[in-house]
Amino acid sequence: MAEGASGPSAAKPDHLVLATAAGLVPVLTPLLPDATVVTDLAQLDAALLAGGDRAVRLVSVGFGQIVPADMLARCRAGAVNFHPASPDYPGSASNHLALYEGAEQFGVTAHIMVPTIDAGPILALRSFDIPPGIGHRSLDELTFPVMLSLVSELAPCLSGGSPWP
Repeated sequence: MAEGASGPSAAKPDHLVLATAAGLVPVLTPLLPDATVVTDLAQLDAALLAGGDRAVRLVSVGFGQIVPADMLARCRAGAVNFHPASPDYPGSASNHLALYEGAEQFGVTAHIMVPTIDAGPILALRSFDIPPGIGHRSLDELTFPVMLSLVSELAPCLSGGSPWP
């Protein structure tokens, strides 16, 4: 875990909600098998409302949509985003910007979600060297397995079954 960071919340989650793109559902559900899976904001809103008084933790992986502050506030056990880029490249199209700027490394960041996009405390970071001459699609192909590996590594922490590394 990054220095000074802590887990998403002191509350152990009663339930996980996984927000992701529909195409990622088959690869992510085995990693978080007890999570309610949502693929859009309307489904996320419904899942959070259905959580009632439970301590829900949101896990966002490749969701591609900005989670509104009022929804984040309903995540009593916190919210974690897996951002397919290093902290130097927040927001969307990070791979394009990294390549444009000639970055030598790229990676995946797991961070606590706060209302400001990609601004929450970092929980974990996995970096790798960018091969010379690579394009943005190939960089995505290198980033995806690193992201899945990080989700897998942190899955016990996300569910509250073990402390943050």
